[in-house]
Amino acid sequence: MALHRHQSSLERVLDFSAPFSLNSQQRQRATTLLRSLVQLYGVEQTIRRRFKPASLIQLTFEHIKAQDAFLSFYFSFLYENLCPGVTDSTEPDITVALSFFDDFSTWDQNQKEDVNRASEKFAEYIVENFLLPLSRKFDKSEASRRLEQDGDDFKDDDGNPLKNKRNDEFGYLQVAHILPHCLTAVASQNTELSDSKKNVLRILDMFDPGIIHLIDGPKIDSPLNALTLTYDHHREFGEFKIYFEPTSTQYQYRIDSTEQNPSLRDPLFPVTRTLLLSPSRTIDPPSAQLLGVHRAIAKIMNLSGAGEYIEEVLRDLEEINVRADGSTNLGRVINLRLGGWLNSLTVS
Repeated sequence: MALHRHQSSLERVLDFSAPFSLNSQQRQRATTLLRSLVQLYGVEQTIRRRFKPASLIQLTFEHIKAQDAFLSFYFSFLYENLCPGVTDSTEPDITVALSFFDDFSTWDQNQKEDVNRASEKFAEYIVENFLLPLSRKFDKSEASRRLEQDGDDFKDDDGNPLKNKRNDEFGYLQVAHILPHCLTAVASQNTELSDSKKNVLRILDMFDPGIIHLIDGPKIDSPLNALTLTYDHHREFGEFKIYFEPTSTQYQYRIDSTEQNPSLRDPLFPVTRTLLLSPSRTIDPPSAQLLGVHRAIAKIMNLSGAGEYIEEVLRDLEEINVRADGSTNLGRVINLRLGGWLNSLTVS
């Protein structure tokens, strides 16, 4: 199954014990080829409304720090998709994957269409196995589903009771995690559940190698990974629709929204704010590294249209039990369920 193969690739490429690196020749070759493939697909080419696969690939490469790991993962993914008959469960050597493209300049139209489809699958994989699980959307329909399932014990994604919240407070919390609490839910056993959630951490580590140690275990709930936001802005922050850009002043940030529609954009933004520190400085301020990763993800989701792709998948989740024409994309839903992101979803 393709999903198993790509999980194996991630485990090998994104080994946390030591940074993955290419030699200078491999790096130059891979970078040039990535740009050629992005250009071939078309950075403005869209699927599923406004989602731009090539744009997502380019933006992710530009915003991450572990670019060698990303290049190796990308080309291994393409090679495994284009040559399924000659690959096994072990990730191919990057040299083998790159050599497959040696005669790329002479490829015919069918070969170019094949590699475009493979790039598209890669972009979809990043959205469905990284961005979507990180994007926090908890609305009234989900609250209703959990109430019906759990009774008065129903809770939000962080385990907080919902029964005492006012009707207009669903989905809005006072303290926001910079990176979501779900990242701690990684099973220790080598199962489909733990693999899926570990993959999120592996891709996350590409953005800033070693950053997962800032959110490991109880650290996910530490002040390093927390911000106090108004109810109005917590949800937008959790969905990567607002972000913090550092200024030249320590602890000061320019806060902005990714919303460009004047009728929907909050007139407050952009706004510059200085984070309030505890008087005795005994409480750590929010981590600039974590805010930086959050900012990168927000920009990637906005500029590539991945946010709308995610909205489409979430609508599928909401409508899965009421649509009778079979048009819901069950594949994505089932993958999320197997990955442990939708533990109690009922598919009928």
